[in-house]
Amino acid sequence: MIMSFANDQTRRLYEGLPVEGFPPDILERAVQKLQILNAANRFHDLEVALGAKLDVLTGERDGKHCLKVLNKGRLCFFWKESGAHEVEVFLSH
Repeated sequence: MIMSFANDQTRRLYEGLPVEGFPPDILERAVQKLQILNAANRFHDLEVALGAKLDVLTGERDGKHCLKVLNKGRLCFFWKESGAHEVEVFLSH
């Protein structure tokens, strides 16, 4: 379950509100992955539902789990017992 967002843009995306700066195909896929993330009660639920390995980041996003959204987008979050925290969708360069 999503407990918090890292930025307003990701919150707006999740709520179905307009956001700028993302290609339409990434927006659509990101919304799908946000819905899966919100439905997860355990971290294992994500691994099964997404069918993909979640990477653990270093650097400025140290400790966040991350998955690709097509080739350029990323969905990252911290997972705690209560759910996903500081959820963010962004474009990688």
